[in-house]
Amino acid sequence: MGCSTSGLRNEDVVRRCRERRKLMYTTIRSLHNLASAHAAYLSSLRHTATSLTVFASGEPLIISDLTPPIFIQYPVSPSTHKPVGLENEVDGRSVEQKKDVEVRMVVRHRNLAEIAAAIADCFVKASVAGEAVLELLENGPEEKKVVHFSSGILKVLSSRSRSRKLRDIRRRLETAGIQGSVEQRSHSYPLEKLLAWERKLHKEIKTRERLRIKHDKMLSTLQQQQNRGNNESTVTRTRESINKLQNLLTVSGEAVSATAASIIQARDNELAPQLLELCQGNLKMWQKMNHMHNAQNLIIQQVNGIVIHSEEETTKLHHAATGELEAALWKWQMTFLHLMNCQRNYIYCVHSWLNRTLHEFSNNPSPSAVKLAQLCNEWMQAADRAPNKAVSLAIKHFINSIHVIFIKQAEEMKVKRCANRYKNKLERRSKSLRKMEKRYYNSYQHADAPTKRDFRDYRDREDYERQVLDEIRDREALKRKKAEIAEWLRKVEKENKRHLKAVEATRLITLNGVKGSLPGVFQAMAGFSGLLVGILEDVCRNTRSYNSENVQ
Repeated sequence: MGCSTSGLRNEDVVRRCRERRKLMYTTIRSLHNLASAHAAYLSSLRHTATSLTVFASGEPLIISDLTPPIFIQYPVSPSTHKPVGLENEVDGRSVEQKKDVEVRMVVRHRNLAEIAAAIADCFVKASVAGEAVLELLENGPEEKKVVHFSSGILKVLSSRSRSRKLRDIRRRLETAGIQGSVEQRSHSYPLEKLLAWERKLHKEIKTRERLRIKHDKMLSTLQQQQNRGNNESTVTRTRESINKLQNLLTVSGEAVSATAASIIQARDNELAPQLLELCQGNLKMWQKMNHMHNAQNLIIQQVNGIVIHSEEETTKLHHAATGELEAALWKWQMTFLHLMNCQRNYIYCVHSWLNRTLHEFSNNPSPSAVKLAQLCNEWMQAADRAPNKAVSLAIKHFINSIHVIFIKQAEEMKVKRCANRYKNKLERRSKSLRKMEKRYYNSYQHADAPTKRDFRDYRDREDYERQVLDEIRDREALKRKKAEIAEWLRKVEKENKRHLKAVEATRLITLNGVKGSLPGVFQAMAGFSGLLVGILEDVCRNTRSYNSENVQ
């Protein structure tokens, strides 16, 4: 048995089947990773929108009156901002507004907070645009991702681990039946079904190969018996065993062919439509996101006219909001790169599995299957051509600017704490001086102080001298205390000036950081999404030709 098993493992057919089964398993796992990454990216957009709004609301930066308004074409939420003017026109003629129709708007924002609110509105709409694709990727209501914030950190959790999901695939398919017709929009179902078929095919091929090995051994035994001249009954029994094995081989071969045909049918009739729907869903999603990122790119141009309105000091809440924005931006950058990598890995796995089925199941694959493999190849190349690095660098540049602002705010708050300590010490010393002055004047000014004229009234000259010395000592102590207070006043004034300079430096660094790095983020996102839309449009043109070929 050990020899037959070791020989079986070396069979090329079994090896290819095992590799194809593992590849489908990896494909399902990459799909789960893609669904989690997609949910995390949509949540990071909302998190960034909230953090940016809170940060901007604490900055005293206004738009200069000399800054021209901007012209935007996008669905505007009435609660986001109040436009100065509004016009709807096509070729110079006025038209009526309709629901879900783009409006042409002339918008002027008054400060950074209003700009951030408009940008946040676009972030939320971009996140909503990706929910349709997320529904395709998720496995069902019981396994939807739970996305929440905890202590300012975005977490994307799943109700089940990936390993448990993959273990449950077989149980769910056995419950529903492998050959059952299921009308689900979940993209994972045809993959899980194909994995079940691949497992079944692997078992059947192993069974067929074991029968073939046993059949070859029986043929060798029959030849040896004939050469040795064994009795006829022994040879007859061996021939009967060979005939039985041949029948089993025929049945096993038919089972393998039927399972392979089922895999091809599931590939062409179930997986292919889901892939086409996912490709077109990605195109629609990025078209809407490109629309929002273009609007953000136009809105953010107004930061070039931002000026410092007042020298407000940084509060603890605003400092925390700055740190929260930095964390949200890091999460946005990581989830963006993770989403792009997961999407490419998933398409790569699907493309690899499709290529194996084309060359291993049939010498003449159908034109539609070849077209589907070409579609996945073009989709994979499109993911490679997407300028992910430019977006990542732009977000990282803004993160660095926010980090510098965060550090500068911490330095400003440290200077303020130092100034407050000096101020508190001055107040304590001033209070001590007032008590000393009160005690001194009560002791020497209002009391009958001795003089030389009434010196004869004193019996003891030493008492008089002691009282005079005490008065002189207290007067000198009072002078020293006043000099100390004057010195502390100078220290407090110095620390206050230092604090004002720190506030000015923080405001200036914030102004330069927002002006210098924030527009680049949305310029990169608009360019990336626009280029990706163009690439996906080329890919989806082939999906239409694929559909037309299937109809014919």
